[in-house]
Amino acid sequence: MLKKAWKIVLAVVLALLVVVLGYVAYVFIDYHRIGNQELTRAEFQHCLQIIKQSGALQYAQDQAQDSAEKALAVLDNVSENWGNSQVEFLRDLTSYLLTRTH
Repeated sequence: MLKKAWKIVLAVVLALLVVVLGYVAYVFIDYHRIGNQELTRAEFQHCLQIIKQSGALQYAQDQAQDSAEKALAVLDNVSENWGNSQVEFLRDLTSYLLTRTH
């Protein structure tokens, strides 16, 4: 029983890690003043257009959504081992990471 609980915890942590990594990718794509402080708005828009056209942004968002769905499914099975407040916290965190826009 303890091994199963650890596997569940690991699955949730890994899924959240993928969501966080997707968010980090989003931050680096979205914030136009990271790195090159001389980057013009037009240059940033050009870079963003390339990233979107390549499918990289959509891919990262899709991977984050997939991982979040898997994490939420795992959380359905751990409520008997964990308290409701811990499960709800992880659900809320997952939802927040997917819907954050900045």
